[in-house]
Amino acid sequence: MVIRESLISILMSIYKEPFIWVMETLDSIVHQTYRNMELIIIVDNPNYIFLSQLKDELEKIDFPIKLIINKENLGLVESLNLGIQMARGCYLARIDADDVMLPDRLKKEMFFLKNNDLDFVASSVSSIDENDRHIKSNSIHHDLVGTQVLKLEKINNFFWHPTWLARKEIFTNLSAYRNIPAVEDYDFVARSLVYGYKLGMMKDKLVKKRANPNSISSVNAHRQFLISKVIRKNLRHDKITSEEEIRKAISMSRSIRERKHYVVAKRIVDRITLNNNKFQLILFGIQFLFLIFFSYYVRELFVDKCKQRFLFSMTRMIQY
Repeated sequence: MVIRESLISILMSIYKEPFIWVMETLDSIVHQTYRNMELIIIVDNPNYIFLSQLKDELEKIDFPIKLIINKENLGLVESLNLGIQMARGCYLARIDADDVMLPDRLKKEMFFLKNNDLDFVASSVSSIDENDRHIKSNSIHHDLVGTQVLKLEKINNFFWHPTWLARKEIFTNLSAYRNIPAVEDYDFVARSLVYGYKLGMMKDKLVKKRANPNSISSVNAHRQFLISKVIRKNLRHDKITSEEEIRKAISMSRSIRERKHYVVAKRIVDRITLNNNKFQLILFGIQFLFLIFFSYYVRELFVDKCKQRFLFSMTRMIQY
Protein backbone atom coordinates (compact mmCIF):
# COMPACT_ATOMS: atom_id res chain seq x y z
CA MET A 1 0.00 0.00 0.00
CA VAL A 2 1.39 3.38 -1.04
CA ILE A 3 0.84 6.18 1.49
CA ARG A 4 0.20 9.46 -0.29
CA GLU A 5 2.45 12.33 0.75
CA SER A 6 0.72 15.34 2.33
CA LEU A 7 0.76 18.50 0.20
CA ILE A 8 3.41 21.06 1.22
CA SER A 9 3.02 24.68 0.10
CA ILE A 10 6.43 26.34 -0.21
CA LEU A 11 6.45 30.12 0.29
CA MET A 12 9.11 32.26 -1.35
CA SER A 13 9.18 36.05 -1.59
CA ILE A 14 11.34 37.84 -4.17
CA TYR A 15 12.37 41.48 -3.94
CA LYS A 16 15.70 42.41 -5.55
CA GLU A 17 17.64 39.14 -5.34
CA PRO A 18 20.07 38.47 -8.21
CA PHE A 19 18.53 36.09 -10.72
CA ILE A 20 21.37 33.59 -10.39
CA TRP A 21 20.54 33.20 -6.68
CA VAL A 22 16.83 32.80 -7.44
CA MET A 23 17.68 30.10 -9.99
CA GLU A 24 19.80 28.22 -7.44
CA THR A 25 16.89 28.30 -5.01
CA LEU A 26 14.41 27.10 -7.66
CA ASP A 27 16.76 24.32 -8.72
CA SER A 28 17.05 23.11 -5.13
CA ILE A 29 13.23 23.02 -4.87
CA VAL A 30 12.83 21.14 -8.16
CA HIS A 31 15.25 18.45 -6.98
CA GLN A 32 13.52 17.72 -3.67
CA THR A 33 13.00 14.02 -3.02
CA TYR A 34 9.62 14.92 -1.50
CA ARG A 35 7.34 15.31 -4.53
CA ASN A 36 3.86 16.40 -3.40
CA MET A 37 4.41 20.15 -3.20
CA GLU A 38 3.32 23.45 -4.65
CA LEU A 39 5.41 26.59 -4.91
CA ILE A 40 3.96 30.02 -4.14
CA ILE A 41 6.20 32.88 -5.28
CA ILE A 42 5.37 36.44 -4.30
CA VAL A 43 7.29 39.06 -6.26
CA ASP A 44 7.15 42.10 -4.00
CA ASN A 45 8.61 44.39 -6.64
CA PRO A 46 6.54 45.22 -9.74
CA ASN A 47 9.74 46.52 -11.39
CA TYR A 48 11.77 43.35 -10.77
CA ILE A 49 14.14 43.41 -13.73
CA PHE A 50 14.29 39.62 -14.07
CA LEU A 51 10.52 39.07 -14.08
CA SER A 52 10.33 37.95 -17.72
CA GLN A 53 13.21 35.49 -17.24
CA LEU A 54 11.59 34.20 -14.06
CA LYS A 55 8.32 33.48 -15.88
CA ASP A 56 10.19 31.60 -18.62
CA GLU A 57 11.96 29.41 -16.08
CA LEU A 58 8.77 28.68 -14.12
CA GLU A 59 7.10 27.32 -17.26
CA LYS A 60 9.70 24.53 -17.31
CA ILE A 61 8.78 23.25 -13.83
CA ASP A 62 6.40 20.28 -13.69
CA PHE A 63 4.64 20.83 -10.35
CA PRO A 64 2.01 23.46 -9.38
CA ILE A 65 3.26 27.04 -9.10
CA LYS A 66 1.40 30.20 -8.17
CA LEU A 67 3.10 33.43 -9.15
CA ILE A 68 1.83 36.55 -7.37
CA ILE A 69 3.16 39.92 -8.52
CA ASN A 70 2.37 42.74 -6.12
CA LYS A 71 1.25 45.95 -7.83
CA GLU A 72 3.31 47.85 -5.28
CA ASN A 73 5.89 47.02 -2.66
CA LEU A 74 3.92 45.63 0.31
CA GLY A 75 6.84 44.44 2.43
CA LEU A 76 7.83 40.92 3.43
CA VAL A 77 5.14 40.36 6.08
CA GLU A 78 2.16 41.29 3.91
CA SER A 79 3.63 39.33 0.99
CA LEU A 80 4.03 36.19 3.10
CA ASN A 81 0.54 36.55 4.56
CA LEU A 82 -0.81 36.83 1.02
CA GLY A 83 1.00 33.64 0.08
CA ILE A 84 -0.38 31.85 3.14
CA GLN A 85 -3.92 32.75 2.08
CA MET A 86 -3.27 31.23 -1.36
CA ALA A 87 -1.74 28.01 -0.02
CA ARG A 88 -3.65 24.75 -0.56
CA GLY A 89 -1.32 22.51 1.43
CA CYS A 90 -1.89 21.22 4.95
CA TYR A 91 1.75 22.12 5.60
CA LEU A 92 3.70 25.30 4.87
CA ALA A 93 7.45 25.55 4.25
CA ARG A 94 9.57 28.69 4.01
CA ILE A 95 12.57 29.41 1.84
CA ASP A 96 14.27 32.70 0.97
CA ALA A 97 15.01 33.55 -2.66
CA ASP A 98 18.77 33.46 -2.03
CA ASP A 99 19.01 30.23 0.02
CA VAL A 100 19.46 26.62 -1.11
CA MET A 101 17.66 23.49 0.10
CA LEU A 102 19.44 20.16 0.33
CA PRO A 103 17.60 17.54 -1.78
CA ASP A 104 16.14 15.63 1.18
CA ARG A 105 15.19 18.69 3.25
CA LEU A 106 11.39 18.40 3.01
CA LYS A 107 11.33 14.61 3.30
CA LYS A 108 13.50 14.62 6.43
CA GLU A 109 11.58 17.46 8.05
CA MET A 110 8.20 15.84 7.37
CA PHE A 111 9.40 12.53 8.83
CA PHE A 112 10.79 14.32 11.91
CA LEU A 113 7.54 16.26 12.38
CA LYS A 114 5.24 13.25 12.09
CA ASN A 115 7.51 10.80 13.91
CA ASN A 116 7.66 13.09 16.96
CA ASP A 117 4.04 14.31 16.75
CA LEU A 118 5.17 17.92 16.28
CA ASP A 119 3.39 20.97 14.88
CA PHE A 120 6.30 23.08 13.68
CA VAL A 121 9.92 22.16 12.88
CA ALA A 122 13.16 23.74 11.70
CA SER A 123 16.63 22.43 10.97
CA SER A 124 20.21 23.56 11.39
CA VAL A 125 21.87 25.50 8.56
CA SER A 126 25.17 26.01 6.79
CA SER A 127 26.11 29.59 5.95
CA ILE A 128 27.42 30.46 2.47
CA ASP A 129 28.69 33.74 1.08
CA GLU A 130 27.66 35.61 -2.08
CA ASN A 131 29.85 33.27 -4.16
CA ASP A 132 28.46 30.05 -2.65
CA ARG A 133 31.55 29.47 -0.52
CA HIS A 134 31.00 27.81 2.84
CA ILE A 135 31.44 30.18 5.80
CA LYS A 136 30.35 28.22 8.85
CA SER A 137 27.79 25.76 10.17
CA ASN A 138 25.16 26.59 12.76
CA SER A 139 24.06 23.28 14.19
CA ILE A 140 22.93 21.75 17.45
CA HIS A 141 24.29 18.53 18.93
CA HIS A 142 20.98 16.68 19.21
CA ASP A 143 17.50 16.90 17.78
CA LEU A 144 15.37 18.98 20.16
CA VAL A 145 11.64 18.78 20.81
CA GLY A 146 9.04 20.54 22.95
CA THR A 147 10.40 22.21 26.09
CA GLN A 148 13.97 21.69 24.84
CA VAL A 149 13.26 24.17 22.04
CA LEU A 150 11.58 26.53 24.49
CA LYS A 151 14.72 26.63 26.64
CA LEU A 152 16.81 27.77 23.67
CA GLU A 153 14.30 30.28 22.34
CA LYS A 154 14.21 31.99 25.72
CA ILE A 155 17.92 32.69 25.24
CA ASN A 156 17.96 33.62 21.56
CA ASN A 157 16.19 32.79 18.32
CA PHE A 158 17.85 30.08 16.26
CA PHE A 159 14.69 28.69 14.69
CA TRP A 160 15.98 29.54 11.22
CA HIS A 161 13.02 30.68 9.10
CA PRO A 162 14.30 29.35 5.71
CA THR A 163 14.13 25.85 7.25
CA TRP A 164 10.57 26.02 8.61
CA LEU A 165 7.96 23.34 8.02
CA ALA A 166 4.69 23.76 9.94
CA ARG A 167 1.09 22.70 9.95
CA LYS A 168 -0.93 25.38 8.16
CA GLU A 169 -3.42 25.49 11.04
CA ILE A 170 -0.80 27.23 13.20
CA PHE A 171 -0.63 30.15 10.77
CA THR A 172 -4.42 30.23 10.60
CA ASN A 173 -4.93 30.11 14.37
CA LEU A 174 -2.26 32.76 15.05
CA SER A 175 -3.54 35.03 12.24
CA ALA A 176 -0.24 34.46 10.40
CA TYR A 177 2.52 37.04 10.77
CA ARG A 178 2.22 40.28 12.70
CA ASN A 179 3.74 43.34 11.03
CA ILE A 180 6.83 43.60 13.21
CA PRO A 181 9.80 45.00 11.25
CA ALA A 182 12.76 42.60 10.98
CA VAL A 183 11.52 40.38 13.85
CA GLU A 184 8.32 38.85 12.45
CA ASP A 185 9.83 35.34 12.51
CA TYR A 186 10.93 35.41 16.17
CA ASP A 187 7.55 36.86 17.12
CA PHE A 188 5.77 34.01 15.33
CA VAL A 189 7.95 31.36 17.00
CA ALA A 190 7.40 32.95 20.43
CA ARG A 191 3.62 33.10 19.93
CA SER A 192 3.60 29.45 18.79
CA LEU A 193 5.37 28.42 21.99
CA VAL A 194 3.11 30.50 24.24
CA TYR A 195 0.03 29.00 22.58
CA GLY A 196 1.32 25.52 23.40
CA TYR A 197 2.29 24.23 19.97
CA LYS A 198 4.97 21.57 19.96
CA LEU A 199 8.15 22.64 18.17
CA GLY A 200 11.16 20.62 17.12
CA MET A 201 14.61 21.42 15.79
CA MET A 202 16.78 19.03 13.82
CA LYS A 203 20.54 18.74 14.14
CA ASP A 204 20.79 18.01 10.39
CA LYS A 205 21.91 20.97 8.26
CA LEU A 206 19.24 20.96 5.54
CA VAL A 207 19.53 24.50 4.12
CA LYS A 208 22.43 26.60 2.89
CA LYS A 209 21.64 30.07 4.20
CA ARG A 210 23.24 32.92 2.29
CA ALA A 211 24.96 35.61 4.34
CA ASN A 212 23.87 38.68 2.44
CA PRO A 213 25.51 41.85 3.86
CA ASN A 214 22.76 43.98 2.30
CA SER A 215 19.87 42.11 3.89
CA ILE A 216 19.59 44.18 7.08
CA SER A 217 20.50 47.87 7.27
CA SER A 218 21.87 49.47 10.42
CA VAL A 219 18.38 50.89 11.03
CA ASN A 220 16.77 47.44 10.95
CA ALA A 221 19.59 45.84 12.95
CA HIS A 222 19.03 48.31 15.80
CA ARG A 223 15.27 47.80 15.60
CA GLN A 224 15.71 44.03 15.50
CA PHE A 225 17.89 44.16 18.61
CA LEU A 226 15.38 46.22 20.61
CA ILE A 227 12.27 44.25 19.66
CA SER A 228 13.99 40.87 20.13
CA LYS A 229 14.93 41.84 23.69
CA VAL A 230 11.28 42.55 24.48
CA ILE A 231 10.07 39.29 22.87
CA ARG A 232 12.65 37.24 24.82
CA LYS A 233 11.70 38.89 28.10
CA ASN A 234 8.01 38.14 27.56
CA LEU A 235 8.65 34.58 26.39
CA ARG A 236 10.48 33.87 29.66
CA HIS A 237 7.25 34.84 31.41
CA ASP A 238 5.06 32.87 28.97
CA LYS A 239 3.59 36.10 27.59
CA ILE A 240 2.92 37.38 24.09
CA THR A 241 4.52 40.73 23.32
CA SER A 242 1.83 43.41 23.09
CA GLU A 243 1.40 45.87 20.23
CA GLU A 244 2.15 48.70 22.67
CA GLU A 245 5.51 47.19 23.65
CA ILE A 246 6.40 46.80 19.99
CA ARG A 247 5.47 50.42 19.25
CA LYS A 248 7.71 51.61 22.10
CA ALA A 249 10.67 49.61 20.80
CA ILE A 250 10.10 50.90 17.25
CA SER A 251 9.87 54.45 18.55
CA MET A 252 13.20 54.07 20.35
CA SER A 253 14.79 52.67 17.19
CA ARG A 254 13.93 55.89 15.35
CA SER A 255 16.28 57.88 17.57
CA ILE A 256 19.36 58.78 15.52
CA ARG A 257 21.37 59.21 18.71
CA GLU A 258 20.43 55.73 20.00
CA ARG A 259 21.09 54.19 16.58
CA LYS A 260 24.59 55.69 16.48
CA HIS A 261 25.32 54.35 19.96
CA TYR A 262 24.16 50.90 18.85
CA VAL A 263 26.28 50.93 15.65
CA VAL A 264 29.41 51.98 17.57
CA ALA A 265 28.78 49.39 20.28
CA LYS A 266 28.24 46.61 17.73
CA ARG A 267 31.45 47.52 15.91
CA ILE A 268 33.40 47.32 19.17
CA VAL A 269 31.87 44.02 20.28
CA ASP A 270 32.43 42.47 16.84
CA ARG A 271 36.09 43.52 16.94
CA ILE A 272 36.52 41.90 20.35
CA THR A 273 34.73 38.64 19.52
CA LEU A 274 35.90 38.16 15.92
CA ASN A 275 39.46 39.54 15.91
CA ASN A 276 42.39 37.09 15.95
CA ASN A 277 45.18 39.70 15.99
CA LYS A 278 46.56 39.70 19.55
CA PHE A 279 47.89 43.28 19.49
CA GLN A 280 44.66 44.73 18.10
CA LEU A 281 42.71 42.56 20.52
CA ILE A 282 44.53 44.18 23.46
CA LEU A 283 43.78 47.68 22.15
CA PHE A 284 40.13 46.88 21.49
CA GLY A 285 39.97 45.15 24.87
CA ILE A 286 41.06 48.30 26.70
CA GLN A 287 38.45 50.30 24.81
CA PHE A 288 35.85 47.63 25.56
CA LEU A 289 36.58 47.54 29.30
CA PHE A 290 36.14 51.30 29.47
CA LEU A 291 32.89 51.36 27.51
CA ILE A 292 31.24 48.32 29.12
CA PHE A 293 30.67 50.39 32.26
CA PHE A 294 29.08 53.29 30.39
CA SER A 295 27.34 51.79 27.34
CA TYR A 296 24.11 49.82 27.66
CA TYR A 297 24.51 48.52 24.11
CA VAL A 298 28.06 47.28 24.62
CA ARG A 299 27.00 45.31 27.70
CA GLU A 300 23.88 43.85 26.08
CA LEU A 301 25.53 43.03 22.76
CA PHE A 302 28.47 41.36 24.47
CA VAL A 303 26.14 39.22 26.59
CA ASP A 304 24.11 38.31 23.50
CA LYS A 305 27.27 37.42 21.59
CA CYS A 306 28.41 35.14 24.41
CA LYS A 307 25.00 33.46 24.45
CA GLN A 308 25.16 32.89 20.70
CA ARG A 309 28.68 31.49 20.91
CA PHE A 310 27.74 28.97 23.59
CA LEU A 311 24.10 28.37 22.68
CA PHE A 312 24.61 25.24 20.62
CA SER A 313 27.18 23.89 23.07
CA MET A 314 24.53 24.20 25.77
CA THR A 315 22.38 21.63 23.96
CA ARG A 316 24.71 18.98 25.37
CA MET A 317 23.52 19.93 28.85
CA ILE A 318 19.78 19.84 28.16
CA GLN A 319 18.15 16.99 30.03
CA TYR A 320 16.46 14.32 27.91
